[in-house]
Amino acid sequence: MNQSKVAKTICLPNQEVWAVVADFSNIHYYHPYVESTTLLTKNNNELNAERVCHFYDDQNVHEKVTHFEEYDYVGLRYWTD
Repeated sequence: MNQSKVAKTICLPNQEVWAVVADFSNIHYYHPYVESTTLLTKNNNELNAERVCHFYDDQNVHEKVTHFEEYDYVGLRYWTD
């Protein structure tokens, strides 16, 4: 299985960053290649939340939160259709 890890340092207070990152259903507001998202679960910002990201090139990626530690870390499992 292929795995990748991305880390980014953002120089803002944790609360400001997490207000955006923890809103799992709205990645399309800040990710330049995601046109829209479909939330597949009732839980939006916690463990086991699932979404489909719809890209401008008509590709889709299904994502599931596998780890959620507020103000610290979000882990995702993702796959394509």
